Amino acid sequence: MARPRRCAGAGVRPAATWSPKSPLPPGATALSPRSRTWCADAPPDRRVRIDKLLWFLRLAKTRPLAQALAEEGHIRLNGRRVDRAHQKIAVGDVLTVPIAAGVRVIEVLSIPVRRGPAGEAQGCYRVLDGRPVDPIAAAHSNGA
Repeated sequence: MARPRRCAGAGVRPAATWSPKSPLPPGATALSPRSRTWCADAPPDRRVRIDKLLWFLRLAKTRPLAQALAEEGHIRLNGRRVDRAHQKIAVGDVLTVPIAAGVRVIEVLSIPVRRGPAGEAQGCYRVLDGRPVDPIAAAHSNGA
């Protein structure tokens, strides 16, 4: 008598499925729609690498570009020059980042867990120099 064949996933417990009526597990705040996994709150003292943060916040298009930006020394963290991509960033830190349109000064409000949509990324930082410059007012203010 032949033994029954086992499928590739035999012996592995299936992942818990989610339904809209099921309660959230302890410590979870939402369900990730892509991976169907629970997203837990990040601890308040969580720190992340500066290159990863720039990529998550969509200030750099790719992570290698963010690494190059950090290693070239163009970024300032709380007024001090950053020359390594593995510099850790925490909530409340102020970053000065050069972008294509100029220099942007931002304060980190929360550490994102993933590289999400632009709206989600913009909610994680506050622009400190975000007021638009009026060229007519600028000409009058500097005596031109």
